Amino acid sequence: MTSHKPIFVALLMILAAGRASATLGPPGAPISSLAVDPVSSTTAYAATPNGIYKTTDGGATWRRSNDGITAPPIKVVVDPKDPQTLYAGTAAGAFGRPELAGVFKSIDGGASWCQKNDGIVNFVRIDGLAVNPRQPNVVYATGAGVNKSVNGGEHWTRTFESFGPRVLLIDPDAPDVVYAGTARGGIVRTTDGASTWSRVGPPSLAVRALAIDSATRVLYAGTTGDGIFISTDGITWMPANDGLTNLNVFALAAIDGTVYAGTPEGVFKSTNGAVDWQPASDGLTSSISFSLAPDPQSPTTVYAGTQTNVFKTDNSAETWSELPAGFTDSSYQWTFSVGIPAREPTTLYVTTGFAGVAKSLDGG
Repeated sequence: MTSHKPIFVALLMILAAGRASATLGPPGAPISSLAVDPVSSTTAYAATPNGIYKTTDGGATWRRSNDGITAPPIKVVVDPKDPQTLYAGTAAGAFGRPELAGVFKSIDGGASWCQKNDGIVNFVRIDGLAVNPRQPNVVYATGAGVNKSVNGGEHWTRTFESFGPRVLLIDPDAPDVVYAGTARGGIVRTTDGASTWSRVGPPSLAVRALAIDSATRVLYAGTTGDGIFISTDGITWMPANDGLTNLNVFALAAIDGTVYAGTPEGVFKSTNGAVDWQPASDGLTSSISFSLAPDPQSPTTVYAGTQTNVFKTDNSAETWSELPAGFTDSSYQWTFSVGIPAREPTTLYVTTGFAGVAKSLDGG
């Protein structure tokens, strides 16, 4: 299935380290989330501790679009059917005031925001947000469990209580099937649009990444300390770590039967459904791979974000080449997220640690 939504893998991390500079983007703060308009790839949003920033000219200029948000944003998503509608999740409120945090919604492309917390309790931190691609009024948010709204965030119902949900995955072919990866409670799953949930797989996993290969229908989960787990039915999850030399998995990307894993020791690759993994870091001079993004129109092309820069492969990770990406001080650069608009695969957005967003119009 060909996706017409922006394809990117984002690792929600804020690291207190170093400094950096980039040619484009909101400077001076880590960028924890990036969302590209599904209709116009020249419009994008970045979530930073200083607020939401927006570009309408492909990253040449950015402006703060934060009116109404009262806590540091850490996640931003765009309604796949109405690009003027956005949702933002925040960290804890300033001065220990959780009532300032939670979910915020904009219906005017980020010009103004309203807090949408009716029904959300203990909303100290909202790490994950996901919008149903077929019914965009159905929205899911983490926060002391998994919360669901059926009216575009006007009211939320907590559908599951868990230990620190932080990543959500909606099955693109069956949107009533949703997976939530938690910080220490493993994976939970619903098949009926969150009416009921069940734990699947080992119960104590710290899940950092979730991915699904639309071609093979195989699911992958990356964890802290336990490596990678796979499932063919969403219920039974088995470890698949043969060949991995580091079991901390920061990012996953799966496309057309090939799977990539980003770890502190570089990128690993499997072409046999994770039966075994092979190192795939030739040319990758930065060891820590935080994010991975395959080109949706060229499965052999993959981008990797590392602690120093962005790298690209055109041959399924046989070799990697470092991209300039506009960074002027790569020794301090941390790259957390890579985004590729599905309709314009030569356009590449990169979120960085403390400098902002960089953009390439020629595939890097």
